[in-house]
Amino acid sequence: MRWSLVQTCIIGITKLAYDKCSRNPTVRNLIEAIVDPPSQPLRDKLKDAFSIAIKAASVPGDTRTEEDLAVWNEIEKIEVQELRESFDRYLPQLEEQLQWFSQHEGAFKKLRDKRFAHVDVSLIDQEYRLQEVEPPTWKTMKDAVEHLILVAEILLTILHQKDESFEQAVAIARKAAADFWEISAT
Repeated sequence: MRWSLVQTCIIGITKLAYDKCSRNPTVRNLIEAIVDPPSQPLRDKLKDAFSIAIKAASVPGDTRTEEDLAVWNEIEKIEVQELRESFDRYLPQLEEQLQWFSQHEGAFKKLRDKRFAHVDVSLIDQEYRLQEVEPPTWKTMKDAVEHLILVAEILLTILHQKDESFEQAVAIARKAAADFWEISAT
């Protein structure tokens, strides 16, 4: 039972973090799509969507002077700048997570590929036996889950800043996909 749980965990981590198929939203694919230098137009769109200041609601009966509006505009400019700087701080964090997953890729993929996805056997003393592949340590698996959670939190933050329903992120993704595939976004 315990080994079955370990196998399921390893396969899950490998699928979430490492599968290279371009259609899979893996940690690698998502982070690379955001941080790669050719993705600057996508980062600019994400940053613009992330950096929308929350406007103060007007209270019925409240009359604002030109001076009040000027102060609110200045506050909004400062907030937008702070959000833009905050967005920029998330990018190195994503790169650090990608680096962690890259350093531990072999431990997960080798075991998955040699033991779970393909049955590799060797002839030993006239008998075929499964090749022994050392699984990742419990600590590495625990760390991988923690890193996956951190990546999800960062991605949710930069993609989900303004909109509770992900419509903003979906619209940006549709536009980016349409640009990439040169099709209509609707």
